[in-house]
Amino acid sequence: IIVLVIPLLFEANLSYLCSEIWVIECNSKHQLNRLIKRDNLCKKDALIRIESQLRLEDKKGYADFIIQNNKEKNSWVEEVELILNKI
Repeated sequence: IIVLVIPLLFEANLSYLCSEIWVIECNSKHQLNRLIKRDNLCKKDALIRIESQLRLEDKKGYADFIIQNNKEKNSWVEEVELILNKI
């Protein structure tokens, strides 16, 4: 298994590199707050960055698996482990 973490996978037209696509989903409030904190952005700049990306609903349409991340920062880890045990 090779994992590529490419936040702009679709925008960069790189999805052809993947045999499976996993999308990590969180609500817009979490996304905004995490982006502001991680990249030290003001709210306006964070919103501009988010709006420049493909909508989450569109990304989910391409996904083989959708992983929820609306809880603690690394709550997605358990979901990933469950999926890996199934494939």
